[in-house]
Amino acid sequence: MRLSVALAASAAVITCALPALANGRFPASNQFLFSPSNPDVIWLRATYGILPSTDNGASWAYLCEDVIGLLSAGGSGYEDPALGMMANGNVIATDSLGLNVSSDMGCDWTCTGNGNSALKGQSFIDLAVFPSDASKAVALTSTYITNDSSTSDTYAQVFETTDNGATWAAVGPPIDPSVNVQTIDVPNSDPSRIYVSGTRGYGLAKTASLFMYTTASGSNGPWVEQLITPFDNTTEDSVYIAAVDPNDADLVYLRSSGLATGGQSRLYVTSDASSDAGAVFNVPQSASFDVPEAGYAIVGELQGFALSQDGTKVYVGTKESGLWMASASDLQFEQTNSKIHVECLATRPGSSNELWACSDAVSGFVAGVSTDDGATFTSKLCSVTGMTGVVACPANPSGPVGCAADGNAAAVCMDSYNTVCLLDSLDSECTPCSEEGGASSSGGGGSSSGGSSSGGATSSGAPTKAKSSSCGFSAGDSGGTGGALGGLLLTGLALVRRRGRGLR
Repeated sequence: MRLSVALAASAAVITCALPALANGRFPASNQFLFSPSNPDVIWLRATYGILPSTDNGASWAYLCEDVIGLLSAGGSGYEDPALGMMANGNVIATDSLGLNVSSDMGCDWTCTGNGNSALKGQSFIDLAVFPSDASKAVALTSTYITNDSSTSDTYAQVFETTDNGATWAAVGPPIDPSVNVQTIDVPNSDPSRIYVSGTRGYGLAKTASLFMYTTASGSNGPWVEQLITPFDNTTEDSVYIAAVDPNDADLVYLRSSGLATGGQSRLYVTSDASSDAGAVFNVPQSASFDVPEAGYAIVGELQGFALSQDGTKVYVGTKESGLWMASASDLQFEQTNSKIHVECLATRPGSSNELWACSDAVSGFVAGVSTDDGATFTSKLCSVTGMTGVVACPANPSGPVGCAADGNAAAVCMDSYNTVCLLDSLDSECTPCSEEGGASSSGGGGSSSGGSSSGGATSSGAPTKAKSSSCGFSAGDSGGTGGALGGLLLTGLALVRRRGRGLR
């Protein structure tokens, strides 16, 4: 993200070909967050920062990752934070540098570890807000430790808050230090359960498991491990919790990532996650995707996953094959949209039919919403130039700052914002693309639908060019030199950013 102006200028021909940066890493490089208390508040996480909207996606501001130290002297810049939005409006962000809480929508952040010795110095891998009570959340650590034999293990411990992130306490014992944990989730129908996914070993000795802990009846027992027997260490690398059915705490969906040398990215489903006899993990064949050898460019991965709010529909997607849907009763997936490059999926709480997707400007939008199961999408953000500017924050030089951060959003975000704009356009500022329109994307054989006020389309459905673009590139242009050079830039950016590890 923090690229020098000199680098941006030297790559001018590539940046002209690419109308928006998009995250091609697995699991979901982008993440939608919907406020549980304010229907107008949506946050979108991306490789180039965090984009808050306070008007239901009509406009998007910019918040840099410097506010939680990811690009400061103490940060690697190679990860995306896991984010959670709480009942009282607080936002929680976790990463390898610690746990941060903001009470003013991202302007100022408090490093919670500074006041909690148990959290101090911990690296956090994932975060999940309780769907049944958004004042509660759990965060999972993965902190490297050195044991007596001088070999490295991890300290994997779950911490819980019941007061919107103000205080935290450990829940249950640490997970076996030989496990490389990846994701955490809590079922809606049984908030006493906590699920964690992880792998053991390396290479041909690697196995994958789903771990469960319960707080019911004051339990202080061990983590129960369910081995994912179909996991194939010759083709798969890691396993991530995708979702838990909203009505059945035993019905858990997981997805795997393929090896960088080539393999498969697959969906796993178990309907007996707490079984004493051992859970059975099924693999729907229509939800297995080949992953070619790619090195740093992650292609073929099952990046998007979402459940309908009632749990009856399952959506999956990849950048290459588009969007697929199945009934949860039979898991027979059918392609509903072949044109969009899926980078994340989410269904909106409280809505019966809103499916949100992260994509790229080549597909017609960076953020879009569908009300017909993904057959068509209305653009909510057509490109990076759709941002309206840095989040408006008062200067607060004496206020709290995030873990390893140097200041609040007002102090540290402008340089990053200007750099992002340079990557999208040679202009010196971002002009909202909604002033001239965006695009809607339709599935194979369908026609484009009209856009909304947040990024409309021409009467023919063809996308219009953002005012600030000086590259002569249409948001609907998916071929030719522009597409090839755009892919080249994405591959280059992947060299300096590792795969994100949070799925929400």
